[in-house]
Amino acid sequence: MKPLFVLLISALAVASAGAAPPRPRPTHLTALLREAERDNPAIRQARRLWRAARRVPSQVSSLPDPEFNFSTMNVGGPLPLTGQFDQMMGYAGIGVSEALPFPGKLRLRGDMAVRAAAVAGENVASVRRRVAAAVASTYYTIGGLQETLAILARDRRLLAVVARVAANRYAVGKGNQADVLHAQLAVTQLLARQTVQRREWAIAEARLKQLLNRSLASPPIVAARLQQSPPPPAPPRLAAGIAANPDLRARALETARAQLGVRLAHRNFYPDFRVGYMYLATGPGFPYRSSFSVGVSLPVFFHRKQDAALSQAGEALAASRDAYAAERESLAYEARQWYLQARADAQLLRIYHGGLLPQAAATWRATLSEYESGREDFQTVITAFLEYQNVQESYWRTLARRETALARLREVAGAYGPPPGRQPGAAPASGPGRGARSVGTRGGKP
Repeated sequence: MKPLFVLLISALAVASAGAAPPRPRPTHLTALLREAERDNPAIRQARRLWRAARRVPSQVSSLPDPEFNFSTMNVGGPLPLTGQFDQMMGYAGIGVSEALPFPGKLRLRGDMAVRAAAVAGENVASVRRRVAAAVASTYYTIGGLQETLAILARDRRLLAVVARVAANRYAVGKGNQADVLHAQLAVTQLLARQTVQRREWAIAEARLKQLLNRSLASPPIVAARLQQSPPPPAPPRLAAGIAANPDLRARALETARAQLGVRLAHRNFYPDFRVGYMYLATGPGFPYRSSFSVGVSLPVFFHRKQDAALSQAGEALAASRDAYAAERESLAYEARQWYLQARADAQLLRIYHGGLLPQAAATWRATLSEYESGREDFQTVITAFLEYQNVQESYWRTLARRETALARLREVAGAYGPPPGRQPGAAPASGPGRGARSVGTRGGKP
């Protein structure tokens, strides 16, 4: 009988060279980001709201529409134009009037609308960042799940070989039934884990299609193989990025708008005006008449209206300043959180490369040799194999988590660099291998 180690290598080589259907061509993250920029409904909605807000300043800063007036003076009867032609008091008049707010009110309203439109513009940038971060994080989740499923599929084939070897050894009296049952149990557990990972993949893919505004029945999305992107910038650069965050800029614009609201509330203590002119047509033989009028509004109820409005504007200004401070602290906390997450995961990845992956592989190979020589039981072999598998899966989960943290950091502190991801034709990322080298060849590194 061939040694178990040789059988495993042969089985993996056959499985790797089998006629498994190739996966669809991977889609690079930058292409998906462009698609989301073009098709995402939330981004399109934000742009439409911004374009709508830009139409407001000219409306609120314009004078009210003038009013056209027609009136008659009837003499001798209730019907219109009675006595119009034979009585001096009868007439028909046409006129126009216009309301004139106190100087400065219209300009302040227009300036406030300009600030509101600017806030809507910052909201477009904010929504774009949120969508881009969601697309990137979901993409990295899919990439990590792809690698995990590839590991599970390979290891399930290997465990199937181990189960057959255990059954053959039991058949010739060199093993026991417990070894066969342990191998079969491990194969079934891998099948269950594959099912869970496929479910997670389907959920992530559905989420990504939703962000891209694609039909759920559209072709599957395959991510390029994950690779570790450059580290984030130092905290001083992140602080500059936070200061330029669109959410924070929107808060600053809202504060400026609230300041204009206080000024407008002060102006509302002053009266508004109305001017009007009317031409009065009389009958033949009577002189025509005209009238000019000027009206002034009297803010006599200022204790109930203008004072309350001024107090309201002051509270709104104070609230907007508090909102700015709270937003700044929240963004600083988020940036710090994602920065520390990315740095910690980078350290973990170095530990995986420098220790965990080669140590787990060496332990797995050593237990195989010990089992073949009869110095180790089969349960230890299975345990070492599953530990090696868990280490490989943890590596890809950590890498996906780090890239997700960097995507969220770009959302908070700005696009300090291009979104990470393998460009077409680039070398694959360093990571746990997918062939016989990662399982059996001595000296194989992730």
